[in-house]
Order: sequence, then structure tokens, then C-alpha cells
Amino acid sequence: MNGQTKEKVVFVVNPNAGRRKTSRLENLIKKHLDHKKYNHEIIQDQSIEKVNARIENAIKTGASIIVAVGGDGTVNLIGRQLINSNTALAIIPKGSGNGLARHLKIPLNTVRAIQTINDHKVIKMDVGSINDHAFFCAAGTGFDAQVIQYFHRKKNRGLLGYITTSVFLFFNYRPEKYTFQLREKTLEVNAYFISFSNTSQFGNNAYIAPMAKVNDGKLDICVVKDFPFFAVFRLIVQLFTRSLDKSKYVDYYQTNSIIVERKNSAPIHFDGEPAITDKEVRVNIRKNALSVIVP
Repeated sequence: MNGQTKEKVVFVVNPNAGRRKTSRLENLIKKHLDHKKYNHEIIQDQSIEKVNARIENAIKTGASIIVAVGGDGTVNLIGRQLINSNTALAIIPKGSGNGLARHLKIPLNTVRAIQTINDHKVIKMDVGSINDHAFFCAAGTGFDAQVIQYFHRKKNRGLLGYITTSVFLFFNYRPEKYTFQLREKTLEVNAYFISFSNTSQFGNNAYIAPMAKVNDGKLDICVVKDFPFFAVFRLIVQLFTRSLDKSKYVDYYQTNSIIVERKNSAPIHFDGEPAITDKEVRVNIRKNALSVIVP
């Protein structure tokens, strides 16, 4: 790289990470990042507005890579600013689920994740949107969106926290009626939830859409229909063994655009982040809209 300008890499750290963890990350970056190729900067701020402004400035000033250090929420915060830009997204997984990182086989080990950045292999991936909110893994409405609403209020995060929240809500949740049009047919279904997947999993190796690909220009629509109580345990096993598509209580469709109608306004989620929208859910996909670094 003698005589060549170094590329700029900006690490954006989840603001909820403690200073001790951030100091350790700084040491690992100094030790393992290829400094013959890269100059680097670290951004950590409690204000999302300030983080967004600094990311925007990094893009304008020619940063070649912006690294999301956190979970899928951090990835979403950063990734949506990189859509259709010349700046690539990299990930150092530090979240409770790490759905996109797991799907892309990005190492969960920090040192190996940094080495992946050094190798600088870039692919183009699709980006979904649900009611104009960009998402990269999965979005949805129904029971899973309700769970995420409650999950975000809890201190006990991670897989165990998600499971306990799901069990608590399950016994009081009733399937809803949804209407949507697909392949010139109007379909009505009573469903526990509808998931719109760009990747194969939510995170934690929970495979909601085992066949999904991030670069096929399509979303995998998973409709979990009304099912008897005795089927719940088998469905959970199928979720974690990549075999949910074998269940008679689950239907899959592929499309690049869909509008789902609900009876009332209700929660949705995008990459595990909760929101409330009106009764119409509009979902689309943008092909090859994001550059991302993979192993």
C-alpha cells in the first residue's frame, strides 16, 4: 500500500455498550485491523441524532466501510443510511440475536470479524421495507411483533428473555384475520403472525424462512396459521431445526411486494425494533441496494 491513500473505516458502537467493552474493542482494533490498508475512527454516542449526523458526515467524506458494532438494531440504524451508497456495511456482532450476521456467516468472535473486514469481500444484498421502515433481516405483524413490543421493555434480553416473553403472551393471544393479494388472488387467513423475511432467520438460529436468500430480489412471506395448543412444541423444534416449512400450519410465499390488511392498527417490527402502524402493512424489496462485507 506504499504511496496509496488508506481507506477510512468507521466503527459505530451500540451506545448501550459499557466503556470497558468499548476499551477492549479499541485494543482489538489496534491489534488486528490491517493498518496498512485502513485508518479508523470509533463513534459511540447516546444520542441517535448525533450518531446519524456523524455517519452521514463519514459517508460524505469518503468512508469506504462503516462497521456496526452491536445487534440487528444497530445494523438497521447504520444500514439504512448506506442504502444505494458507495460505502459498505461491515458487522461486528454484539447483539442478542445477530440475525443478519448469522445468515451471512459473519463470525461472532470479534477478532475474526475484524479479520473479515481486512479481507474486504463485498457483496450486494437486497433491502426490505415495511411501511417505509427499511429492514435487512425480517419484519412482521402479529404475535411476534407483540412479543417484541414487550421484549424491549425488559432488562432480561437474549434468547431466554425472548422465550419467556413469548410463553407469557402466548396464552392470551388470539389469531387475527389478515387479507392480502398475491398472484392476482385475494387471500384471507387467520394467523398468529405474518413474517416478511429477507434472511433465513430472526437470530439465535431461529429459522423463520429456511429458503430465504438476501440477493434474489424477493421476500419470503411466512404465514403461521391458527394451530392447536399441542402443536406449539413441534413448531418450536421446527423453527430451530430449519424445518418450519414442513409444518401444515405454516404457508410460504415469495414476492417482491405485498400489502396486508388488518382489522385495526397494531404493532409491527423491523429487525427486532418495534413500531405501531395503521391497519395497512405495505412491504417491498429493493434489489442489490446495500453493499456488505462478508467472509
